[in-house]
Amino acid sequence: MYDFPQYSILFSGIMLTALSSVFNSVQSALLTFGKYKTHKLIEGKTQYRELLKKYIEKFWDYYFSITIIASTIRIVLILVWILFFNSVIRYLAQRFFINYYDLINQRIILYGISAVLSGTFTLLLSEIIPGVIARKNSEKVILSFLDILKYADILLSPFRYIFMKIAEFILKPFEIVFEKKDFLLEDEDVKALFKAAVNQGLFKVQEYDMVTNIFELKDTIVRNIMIPQTDVISVPSNIDLRELLNIFDTSGYSRLPVFEKNRDNIIGVIHAKEILPD
Repeated sequence: MYDFPQYSILFSGIMLTALSSVFNSVQSALLTFGKYKTHKLIEGKTQYRELLKKYIEKFWDYYFSITIIASTIRIVLILVWILFFNSVIRYLAQRFFINYYDLINQRIILYGISAVLSGTFTLLLSEIIPGVIARKNSEKVILSFLDILKYADILLSPFRYIFMKIAEFILKPFEIVFEKKDFLLEDEDVKALFKAAVNQGLFKVQEYDMVTNIFELKDTIVRNIMIPQTDVISVPSNIDLRELLNIFDTSGYSRLPVFEKNRDNIIGVIHAKEILPD
């Protein structure tokens, strides 16, 4: 007869599940938090500003370190639960299914059932549920574990370096590199943010166009938008009022440059409202 599973295995499983849940939560929060929330917090949470700046600089280091911890705990946890369910299945088979004990006790069946139960248990309690909670509260999770992220990275730096180099080698054909700029806001990020705000009705389309046009200014060359001097409509300083009104009317402009002697000598600008009656 087999005794009921040892409580030491059960206790180890519970403790490892709790630990795995914590680190898997941090891992999920790292992937969910994103650059927008990070920069928002840097502007608002003064007490966390320096830690958050460090977080941006070392995001990939932190991510690999936490992933190493979470994955290691997860592997040990699965093995512990396999041992636990192995004992439970043997106990139940001897207690309630004695006629099928020899069949159930076959190694491939016993460990197969234990592995399925262990995987299901681990997936649910240390992956799915903590992941959902972390995604809903990513800001609180990240702020609570900023210090732990820093010290975990220091302790695991040799292992993290090796895993990062292996990952970079594997991802090299896809031209994927782990860079600090992955967490820096770029023009396209801001445009996408404004576009989402427009879709949600927070901004008007005209306001979105205004913002996007500002980003396009840096790529605009003056000569592409300037009007050649020969095409500029200007008026001499001694022009007749009737003729001036006619030029305003035909040109469609509300302001005209005023020159004296020659067109290169611009002395001012005249507005149509200055000569038209109220």
